[in-house]
Amino acid sequence: MLTLFRYWFDGVMSKGMIALTGLLAFGSVVLIAVMSLVSTVLGLWPGEQKSFEN
Repeated sequence: MLTLFRYWFDGVMSKGMIALTGLLAFGSVVLIAVMSLVSTVLGLWPGEQKSFEN
């Protein structure tokens, strides 16, 4: 399995900067989606915002 990943990653590296940028963008979207899901499931969002006027 590790050999298959290394072969795939080597293929991506050989395609140049555009492929690497796309891989980084995909990884960023996946990370944001996972963190959003975790914060939603665990209820980790702020409550009512307080203003200085109250």
